[in-house]
Amino acid sequence: MTRLLVPLVSCLVAGATAAWAVRNHPVFPLFSNGGSAPVDVGPLPRGLEAIDAESCGKCHAEIAAEWRGSLHAKAWVDPVFQDAYAVEPLAECRNCHAPENGGEEPTGRAAAEGVSCATCHVRGGQVLAGSGHARGVHGGSAGSPTAGPRQAPHAVFATRALDSSQMCAGCHQFNFLGFVTKSSGGHHVETDEVQQDTWGEWSRSRSATARETCQDCHMPWKQSANGGRQYRSHAFPGGFDEALVREAVTAEVTAREVAEGVEVAVTFHPGRIGHAFPTGDLFRRAELKAWLEGSEEPPVVFPLARTFRDRIEDCVPDPQGGPCKPLPEGQVLRVRRQSVDTRVPPPGSGPPAVRRATIRLPAAADAPRGISRIRWTFDYLLMPTPGAASAGGKPVHSVHIAGGELVATPAAPRSPERSSP
Repeated sequence: MTRLLVPLVSCLVAGATAAWAVRNHPVFPLFSNGGSAPVDVGPLPRGLEAIDAESCGKCHAEIAAEWRGSLHAKAWVDPVFQDAYAVEPLAECRNCHAPENGGEEPTGRAAAEGVSCATCHVRGGQVLAGSGHARGVHGGSAGSPTAGPRQAPHAVFATRALDSSQMCAGCHQFNFLGFVTKSSGGHHVETDEVQQDTWGEWSRSRSATARETCQDCHMPWKQSANGGRQYRSHAFPGGFDEALVREAVTAEVTAREVAEGVEVAVTFHPGRIGHAFPTGDLFRRAELKAWLEGSEEPPVVFPLARTFRDRIEDCVPDPQGGPCKPLPEGQVLRVRRQSVDTRVPPPGSGPPAVRRATIRLPAAADAPRGISRIRWTFDYLLMPTPGAASAGGKPVHSVHIAGGELVATPAAPRSPERSSP
């Protein structure tokens, strides 16, 4: 461990001192797997009077303001999440959406702040920062003997764990829980079926090969308005950020006349993205719709989504890929299994697939065709409520990605038929 001692002057407590220590942990156990346990931030770090977001914001005003507008801040109170939690109030949900709940139903700060400052930055009486953060605070590299002092009320321990995509996997990579039925009730068990595979998708992508992390897109470096200090953004842009969504994927649409009508072909290309599109919650989907102008035929729909089916099984699968554990007689496992995945894979996962569908013309349309003009729209349906999703209703939020119109390539004229000899 490289250690750098620098005298610092407190901005809250006069005369206080603090120290930098750089720890190069390849993996730091900040979160449990898939929210299997709540976060224990530990005792109050020396030099701090409190670790709520308002207190942290007294010195980190820009970061606190960004966080307040993020989904991390609203993780517990978000109405879409609350709709889903009311149906299935599992501890794992609480432990990711209000990590500091202490193992109970979240109240007070744990509920109001969701994924807060301390959730990621406080452990065991220490304030943690990414190893690159030392560069931003001091103006030099972490551990540099020439780095100058900066006012701070507490010691800061820089760790590479906060720079790693593994940091995000605790809440963004987990498997489905299955339910083992018994004569009197039952219990949940982890299965081998992935529910959210965002980190796994990243690990198989070109971004991972290029050592681009989740933070590079979702916590980009920014310049502070006060003093020009560099820091990572805490706005956490994602599915609600329209510009980021539009950069993530593009659609190439073509059309040609065929005997049955107009065939529409769509090629989806991944853009600036390090995982599948869409990723995350299983309700998320995108749709490209195309229709023939002037026709009463319904549009053809190209969905980008995962489809699941509930299955009954007689053994409990091993999440690590081991043998399936048989269940006692009379007990079964109810588990959700993925049946179809039509999403756009991340860059580096093979060539894009071309998907086709035909807008059919009425059978009586024997008259010569006019110009076949196709209109299309491409939209991201972000997080519909479970009720809306099951009923085919409108999503809570959507992003219009692209749209347009084109003229279908005319069908080739038929060759004159030869008369029989």
